[in-house]
This record gives sequence, structure tokens and C-alpha cells, in this order.
Amino acid sequence: MKTTISRKLADGPPALRISKTNAINAINSPDDIQIIKLDGDDHLSELRLYAKRVEKPGRSLMIILVAMYRGDTDELQVCDGYKIYEGLADIAAVTPLEAMESLVDKFGLNIRVGNQRGKFIYDQKIPLDGDSNDPNKIVEIEGELPADVEQCFMLKVDDKDGNKVASVGMAYALDMTAYGKYVRES
Repeated sequence: MKTTISRKLADGPPALRISKTNAINAINSPDDIQIIKLDGDDHLSELRLYAKRVEKPGRSLMIILVAMYRGDTDELQVCDGYKIYEGLADIAAVTPLEAMESLVDKFGLNIRVGNQRGKFIYDQKIPLDGDSNDPNKIVEIEGELPADVEQCFMLKVDDKDGNKVASVGMAYALDMTAYGKYVRES
């Protein structure tokens, strides 16, 4: 499998960095992996969440990688990575998806996909109204934006008999200033 890791994982602020070595280790030897198959995708795409628990003196953390796998080309694209410390979630017991839910619940911004609103939307089919070819009309971060936002909108729009549906693998937006402070203080 060909694996590509986003440069932002290793090039971000020091406290938020996840090294390429740690990312490859999480992919090759995950403690847990969850797969969300994206229905109707002719490329056999999957959203994958990799989790690797790390024990350090005085603290435990879980590294979560958000990746897209394409079965037709056997390629894995790691898009995002996060550090979740004990206390935000019971990292010994939660699944990668539950860990992401805890992270987004704490640091997420309100979003809208079609008419669906929330902080964390995943594995859903959402009917779209009207002329929904414009991505700005399909997905929106609501409210006032903080200075540093990271967003992930993994979705595909299908037109079935004139009815448009967004097949959402995962959608969220994070306040990276607040998240960065949490990581530095953990």
C-alpha cells in the first residue's frame, strides 16, 4: 500500500506535531482501527481512523490519524492527526471514533452539511436541497471563526434521479488555538 502523510502533521507547531515515524508506526501497528466505507463510491474509498496509545511518564495519550484509503489504487492518504490525552477521553477504553467525538465535542465548531447541523457529522447520507453543486452551499462553518481553524469535510455528492445526497464520511472543524493550548498544557 502506498502511503502519503500530510506535511502539516510534522510541520505544525512543535506541540501539535506527529512525526512521520510515529504516523507510520500508528498505521503499521495500530492499537485500534475503524473503517467507514463510503457508500456508492466507485473507487472503493474508505475513511480510516488509526489509533496508537502512547505511555509516557506521568501521562498517557492516544494518537489519532484520519486517513482516506482508495481500494482501486491501494493508496492511503493521511490527512490529519491529533493527540488526545487521558482525561479528555478514557483512552484505554474508547474507540478511535469515540476519541474523535470527544475531541470535536471539546474543541469543535458548529458546522452545517445540507440541513444537518452539529459539531461532528459522520457516516451519514444527507439530502440536499436545490442547486447544491456549490461546495459553499453544501458545507459551512457557522458562527464567528477563531483565528486558527482546521476543517475536515470528507463527503461525496451523488445525484440519484434528480435528488442530490451528500454521503458524509466525516465532517468537523476545530478551533486549533484552543486545541493547541490543551496539548501544550497536557
